[in-house]
Amino acid sequence: MVISGVARLSLIAVVAVAGIASTPTVVKAECFPVLSLPVKSFIGHAFTATVRDITGRNDALDPQGRTWTFDYEVVLDVGRVFRGKVPERLEIRGWGVGCDMLNARFLREGDRVFVTADRIDRYPYLFGDFMLWRRSEDGWRFPRPLHPRDPSAYPQAARSATTFRQVRALAGAERPAHKPTPVKTIPSEQAPAPRPALAGDPEPSRPPDAVAVAAASFPRCADVTQIAADPSLYRDAPLYVANEMPTEEVLRWARTQPGFEELWIDRDHLGWVTVGFSQDADARQADIERLFPDDGVVAVAVEHTRNELRWLQHRVTAALPAVSDSFSVGASVNRGVVDVGVGALTDEVLSLLEEEFSGAPICVDGRDPSTLPSPGPQPQAGEGWRLLGAERGVGLTYRTGIATDAKDLARLWKQSGLPGEPPAVDFEREVAIWFGHVYGGSCPNQRLDDVVVDEARALLYPLIVDPDAPLFCTDDAHPYAFVVAVGRAALPAGPFTIQLDADDPPAGAPRERTVVDVDLSRPGAVAGPGDVHHDRKHRAENVLESGGVMEPGFPRPYRFDVSCGIDWLGEVNDIDWRVDLVGDEATGIPEAWQPLVEADGTLGVSLLLLVEPEPRIEVTANGHTVGYLPSTEPPPDCSAG
Repeated sequence: MVISGVARLSLIAVVAVAGIASTPTVVKAECFPVLSLPVKSFIGHAFTATVRDITGRNDALDPQGRTWTFDYEVVLDVGRVFRGKVPERLEIRGWGVGCDMLNARFLREGDRVFVTADRIDRYPYLFGDFMLWRRSEDGWRFPRPLHPRDPSAYPQAARSATTFRQVRALAGAERPAHKPTPVKTIPSEQAPAPRPALAGDPEPSRPPDAVAVAAASFPRCADVTQIAADPSLYRDAPLYVANEMPTEEVLRWARTQPGFEELWIDRDHLGWVTVGFSQDADARQADIERLFPDDGVVAVAVEHTRNELRWLQHRVTAALPAVSDSFSVGASVNRGVVDVGVGALTDEVLSLLEEEFSGAPICVDGRDPSTLPSPGPQPQAGEGWRLLGAERGVGLTYRTGIATDAKDLARLWKQSGLPGEPPAVDFEREVAIWFGHVYGGSCPNQRLDDVVVDEARALLYPLIVDPDAPLFCTDDAHPYAFVVAVGRAALPAGPFTIQLDADDPPAGAPRERTVVDVDLSRPGAVAGPGDVHHDRKHRAENVLESGGVMEPGFPRPYRFDVSCGIDWLGEVNDIDWRVDLVGDEATGIPEAWQPLVEADGTLGVSLLLLVEPEPRIEVTANGHTVGYLPSTEPPPDCSAG
């Protein structure tokens, strides 16, 4: 779990807004401090929630085999989020939930809770513990600490808090940071502002020219690879192409073994399951070979335990707010490091990391401050353009448009959502263009810095930036309308297109790209009926391409590059796929496919990934199907021949 840092008091608490519940009458074991996984997952977070459901599972055993009365399953509906990234619903279960996690034996369905987690200095071997306040007629009450033998474990300020304001202040949560959402964050690289993805878009990736630098004594996070086993332990089979590997079975076994830290999937080694142990990894490998002889599973030794990395993560999270407003910190057991990402890798950030964490297992990524947008107000004009209007929260998202006369401008201005009447435009020398920009709700500070004309691509688009240069933005789409007047002399000669940035519009945004089929660079030229329209060739759905990921059993449209023949399908799920030849079957383009091949050497097909009885992809177009099998051999470079 990635934790966004803010300054706060070292305190952990759960506040329930409900009547005081009675204490259970049956107690089979004493509630004592336990470092459970859910506790560590909440470090650095603060949010309100409502208890949707709570179930006791008192017949369970703890890891030592004892009967336990604190095994609970709790479902929380998250309300306001003050710190961190928290999903809309949390399902927490385990034998620690009733004790050190949520003290669930005191909770009831419908309770409203306030959760915040940080380190308590009294117990340095723990990442956190929780306390429980409940609302009474006269305010908030703290019934008793979870450490009954040591109530001083909690700060006096926490134990004496009687109002929500006091509790919120102790949590460093003076105002909500955002609403709960299944947040997928998009890196903000260089100048362009982050743009939320539409449903069905592929996962965002770092552009090749992105600036990412690291401190001299720390590696770049992009260069730190997963921990792998000795090469001799890997076989040529099995090869996993989706998620069919036996992760659940292996995890159930691993959790019972001493020193188990984490399990992960290694796509660089045929999708095998890797199990990390902080002790006796060789012995566990022998166990794996006995218990899972036909499966792809290996044990590896990890130098740093999950607890050690989580504690380091917590220390870095607490230190960075002094020098950075935008950062993320995460513990990666599978790579043996704490990942640190900062919006701008300034000298102050570098100095702090060097002084406080030199020699620690940390990797660092950040952007060169010199490449980030400079602060300042919205420019009113630039070379070849001038601003007519800009306003946050109006109009539609993923839209563009153009006006070539006063009547068109009135229509365009209304469509943009901008208030009032549009300013005057000299249509003899100018045209008006609308950019229906989209931004994430956590990054409202948007600024249009320039209008770019790419003559080679006959393309016009705005350069819109966020002067705050945030590291991440939430993925909720909000509109921001910009309307500019562009000099005709700056327009491409002949037909051209308008869109919101240099990249192609995402799938599902058919109205972002405006196509202009007439030359408007001539003075006073007016677009006639049908001369301006949306892109009629825009893909309405997300089309998979080589390098993409798909689930088995669900057909996906795919753009197949057959310029070098059909022997190799491309890379799907990190695996290269080669045609499954039957006898002396030729590998030329099937006759049924030939009419579908476009000028660029590609054609649209449908892929169906199968994992049983053996991995296979069936490629279908125009009623004809060709099979492909996974290959461990690299495809040839057809461009060389």
